Amino acid sequence: MTSHGPISRRAVLTGAGVATAAVVTGCRSRKSSDDSSTGEGSPVTTPTHRPFTAVQPDLPGDASGLVPGFYRYPDDPPAITAAPLPSTDPITFMTQGQPPQTALGKRNPWYRAQAEAYGNDFAFQWANFAEYKSKFQVAVAGDDLPELVQVSTVAKLPQLLEAKFTDLSDLLAGDAVEQWPSLAAMPTDMWQIPTLGGRIWGVTQPRPKLSNVVMFNTEVGAQAGITGEVALDGVEDFIELCREVTDRGSDRFALGGEPIDWILPIFNQMFGGPPGWREDADGTFVHQYETEEYAQAFEAVVQIWNEGLCHPQSLTSPDLRPNWYQSNVTAMQVLAYEFAGGSLFREPVGQILDLPLADGSGRAPSYLKPAGYGAFVGISKQASQQRVRECLDLINAFAAPFGSSEYLLNRYGVEGTHYTMSDGVPTVDEDNSARHANSSSYYLGNPYTVVLFHPGHDDVTDELHAYLQERLPDAVGDPTWELYSEWVSGNVAAAQRDVRDAMTGVLRGDSSMDAFTTAVEAFTADFADRARDEYARARENGGIA
Repeated sequence: MTSHGPISRRAVLTGAGVATAAVVTGCRSRKSSDDSSTGEGSPVTTPTHRPFTAVQPDLPGDASGLVPGFYRYPDDPPAITAAPLPSTDPITFMTQGQPPQTALGKRNPWYRAQAEAYGNDFAFQWANFAEYKSKFQVAVAGDDLPELVQVSTVAKLPQLLEAKFTDLSDLLAGDAVEQWPSLAAMPTDMWQIPTLGGRIWGVTQPRPKLSNVVMFNTEVGAQAGITGEVALDGVEDFIELCREVTDRGSDRFALGGEPIDWILPIFNQMFGGPPGWREDADGTFVHQYETEEYAQAFEAVVQIWNEGLCHPQSLTSPDLRPNWYQSNVTAMQVLAYEFAGGSLFREPVGQILDLPLADGSGRAPSYLKPAGYGAFVGISKQASQQRVRECLDLINAFAAPFGSSEYLLNRYGVEGTHYTMSDGVPTVDEDNSARHANSSSYYLGNPYTVVLFHPGHDDVTDELHAYLQERLPDAVGDPTWELYSEWVSGNVAAAQRDVRDAMTGVLRGDSSMDAFTTAVEAFTADFADRARDEYARARENGGIA
């Protein structure tokens, strides 16, 4: 064990690896080519990509998913809309999340500035993440949908969209999207999210295609005598690192969080389990539960759990995971790539771990994820095409790209109240921003997660850009993201729950590994065998089984 400089570790266990996130099941047809055909209706052309060129990035992006990086915000940024927009009747958005501390209205200066600039006294209807799906279903059943709605994945989604929402294909496909330049500037892959059955049903917030990273808390490392860059040489080496940073007597642990959602994926990456489903060379779909790699990964999690290397409240209080990391109780946490930047310069300062292949033969490839937030924003059926256009005008304003004046307003608020600007570097007033910010507005296409901009920390922007550039070429995705099956959508939750219950029982000590094996066998017989046939049929039918 080396305390200074890179930590060299020896691999013992064997396997091959890819990175992982939570299990993702295909729920809608997504096509990344210019023309998306479907088994029903007419094909639609992907909206034309027209980047916002008023500002040039310091670090370029590209069509592979590499996002651009910027060191400074431009002086006198231009407006991308004809602000202020013409006054229109108030538009309401039903969304996930929580309202701001100061209600949207006259007492909220951030809201007032947006309402004035965008010509609309818009309103929001919120529900927290756990309750939103129920709220959505009640609104659908009662025919009480506002103009803008985050669409949950529910039973008979294609039929629901046809009955209750506006098909936006004629307005957004191909060059038509250029009427809304913010939407035209969206990364092309984002459009896979709101496209179902070859038709465009909405807009969503774009996200980087790279999935999660593992952050290592350097302060906890220093407490354990570990300094310098951590280098890992296999899964046994990773487990040894977990042992070295754990000190149960000092209430310090390697990892925390729900073990199946947050810890198992780390090992699944190192052993080579797929991110949800994989497609074998013969075209057969295989779920990660059915793979030997996943079984090996779970055995490793059981091992570190039984050794006491995970926070003991990980099963009972999993939501405390970020608090444990921030308070130096845990040494590692999993973060979405787009949210890793702050952990590289804020206390406690972290570093991104390069997870190894289980056998130590190299670096484990990362996982891909869909290029946008899954619950896209649809426009409910409206009385006129003009009203649909007004809704798109508002979305276009909230989705303004980096470098525009609207982006500053949407992301940072009112200059002098919520932030100050000096030499292209905004400094946020944390108190005023916390009182007035409406983070749910980001779901209306705000592109801040597909821009690397860490004011005053150019080295962090450089590091994240280089990491993405290095990781994207061999990253692995889930082929079922482009496919939709009504049967799979209706049965996957219960099928996965049975396996998860078995794994939780093993971790609690209530059952042996045989219970996990038995649960996987039942999962295959009762769900996966039909699911793979459903996906195969969807693949041959334009994305819908």
